[in-house]
Amino acid sequence: MKKLSGLLALIVAVVLIAAACGGDDDEKTVGFANILRTGCEFCNDVENGVTAETADAGWELYALDHDLDANKMLANADAMITREVDVYLNFDGGITNYEATLEKMAEAEIPMIFIDGPIPAPADDVYWFGAHGESAGQQMGEYALDYINSNWGGNVDGIFGIFQSTWPDETKARLVVAMDVISQTFPEWTMDTITLNDVVLEGSETQAAAAAYLNANPDAKNLLFIATTNDLAGVAVVAAMEQLGRLDAGVVLSNGGASDALAEIRDPDSPFIMSIGYFPDRYGEFLRPIIADILDGGTPQRVNHVTHVPIDASNIDEWYPEG
Repeated sequence: MKKLSGLLALIVAVVLIAAACGGDDDEKTVGFANILRTGCEFCNDVENGVTAETADAGWELYALDHDLDANKMLANADAMITREVDVYLNFDGGITNYEATLEKMAEAEIPMIFIDGPIPAPADDVYWFGAHGESAGQQMGEYALDYINSNWGGNVDGIFGIFQSTWPDETKARLVVAMDVISQTFPEWTMDTITLNDVVLEGSETQAAAAAYLNANPDAKNLLFIATTNDLAGVAVVAAMEQLGRLDAGVVLSNGGASDALAEIRDPDSPFIMSIGYFPDRYGEFLRPIIADILDGGTPQRVNHVTHVPIDASNIDEWYPEG
């Protein structure tokens, strides 16, 4: 928490400096392309935050939807160039088409900030902001160990992990590092022995896979479900458990801390008990000083990570007070 407080203090300071500098912010256009608007609360939380912060800064926002479509991503890049945006926020997640977009933006001389996904190779006017996979994985593993020992007496019936095999290593760390931590105490559970659901932002597929896993373990009560792609996956696991009348079969630990996760954590009957907070609703706030620096002709830090905090029933009201 101290790290997050320090990050927020730095952000506030940079924002105040940017505001003091004045400039032509009211004439600037910020482009934003969302990875997926429909069915992704994390994505919507990010866009809502970006929308609010750009409006507050006096910048015009030009927003589009990638819709998980590589061809649409390229069309969106062309649209950003046609619109002559001053900076492009590309929330792509590494799922669509990085390289061609980099080439298009470089040719058009439009600075770009990738949001999450692979960290691009160093290049002029290319920046990155997003999750820190290793930190998130470390926190996930430690939380899981504490829960297993405190609530299950050290007995684990099975582990079901959700991640994407095509991720770069720094993103895979969300699950790989978590399992490294867990396996130090429970060597029988590793990336090679857990059940993996290799899918991202596909709730129906995860729900079906989780249902099959539950049916394969009909008497289990200590199943650990670790969703590292998005809270959407964690919610899909809960749906499978509810569908089969197996809400007591285990617990769901997730990544993201999006609005759908917060609702589950607040539900005392939900097995979805924790999400590693990425604070998607504040991405716009975190990005604002980086954008301001670029628009003022500066060169901000190339790679920027958000600080993570495990959010559960014990601290949810601290980070997200109701009312």
